[in-house]
Amino acid sequence: MAVLCTFVLLGIQLPMPSAAELAGRRPLGTIAAQPRFITAVICGVVSYLLMNFLMTAALLAMRLCGLPQETANPGLQWHVIAMYAPSFFTGRLITRFGAPCVVAAGLALIAAA
Repeated sequence: MAVLCTFVLLGIQLPMPSAAELAGRRPLGTIAAQPRFITAVICGVVSYLLMNFLMTAALLAMRLCGLPQETANPGLQWHVIAMYAPSFFTGRLITRFGAPCVVAAGLALIAAA
């Protein structure tokens, strides 16, 4: 599937940036040194690592507690739903409360889990 997507993407013609757009660019080092960028990277890394840890541990714990695979499967299925279902209303939450508050609430929920 990835190889097929590669061929599809090769056919896309993106417009070249104008001279004004190129003049306004910032070096990657400048962007990466910003506190908001560092905070975003740390939040992304922490949430991804905790999510992987919890999902791996949860499924293993279900199996080690003697539950059959048919019972453990919905754990992963509900995880996928819980991962993507909030995207239908997260934008409104960010608009109302701001991105930092929503990120902090998400990290708090992951820590509580």
